[in-house]
Amino acid sequence: MFLVVPTAKILGSNKHIITREGERMELRCQVTGFPLPTVSWHLKDRQEILTDRQTIIIDFLRYDNAGEYECRAVNSEGRARDVVFVDVQYKPRTKYWFPLYLDKPRTKLTKKSAVSSGGSMDRRETFFSCTVEANPQAKVTWFKNNYEVYQQDTRKLQGLRNEGSDLKNHVLKIKSLEETDYGNYSCVATNPLGSSTSSYHLTGSPDQPITLSPGHSRFSLSYTLVWKVWTPHTFPILNQSILYRMIGKASGRAVTEAEGTWHNLALITEKTRLFQDTYSMELSGLTGDCEYEVRIRAMNSQGWSPLSSSFIFRTSGIIYRPLPSVYSEGQLSSAAGRVSSVFTCLTFILQLVCVIFY
Repeated sequence: MFLVVPTAKILGSNKHIITREGERMELRCQVTGFPLPTVSWHLKDRQEILTDRQTIIIDFLRYDNAGEYECRAVNSEGRARDVVFVDVQYKPRTKYWFPLYLDKPRTKLTKKSAVSSGGSMDRRETFFSCTVEANPQAKVTWFKNNYEVYQQDTRKLQGLRNEGSDLKNHVLKIKSLEETDYGNYSCVATNPLGSSTSSYHLTGSPDQPITLSPGHSRFSLSYTLVWKVWTPHTFPILNQSILYRMIGKASGRAVTEAEGTWHNLALITEKTRLFQDTYSMELSGLTGDCEYEVRIRAMNSQGWSPLSSSFIFRTSGIIYRPLPSVYSEGQLSSAAGRVSSVFTCLTFILQLVCVIFY
């Protein structure tokens, strides 16, 4: 018996198969050679072997099953391959993000803000982002309160699109946020296979507060909590709720039910300070060498903000030692004096050397 170099051929005349999500797909690879070649199926850019049989079957196609399929045949005399491209079409999917205000981070979903060139806090550019996956490409339409945005004031609302490698990011821009802009915004993506909709209700309630203070108190019985919260300039913060509780002890002892009870403090904004965005409060009556959890929310005339993310801080004590300053004010003065003295000494030595040699 003669040794024979392997061959591989994917059956079917079409090297570009167009199918739809949810359909069944069967690909068969015919191989020859002696010794009998081993067979494996691969999907381009993936390392794993899909199957070591001559036929690969996928009963329910997903969009991520698309790509270039390769059949490989290998024996002692060599190797062979054949490929086919599978295009899986699917109806649109949308992923809707919270509004973006251009430069100030606010929440986990990267809400940001910026003041427009006019300089007024009322003039904020606001962006809604809608990421769309679709094959074939989807048409995206924006709606506000069930009316297409282009039927409204186009000087106020502007649709943008930023295309990525696989996703398309569609953006609705509100050129300056005002009370009349509040309402329900929808992103609708449509292609021949169907449509998908995502919505977000924009209100004038405050944003999620963000904690700014460090996670370790310099003191054992108190802690200065500092945070910031954004609110539309037309709706200043009126009231805030600061929730805190003990959650752990450095000694390892259990926190009792009474010790772990939530404490709720109210912060009423003074009329003379309605337009600030950074706040602080002294938490007193704490216990040293303990961990505390804090949550904050803010209220204006439009409602309450979401609760802030959980923030944990420690009080100082025997185990949780206070973090020392690098230099005290006196140490900095002394260090500067020593540097000055060394510099003067070096200058004198250089002058002496010049006199000796010249």
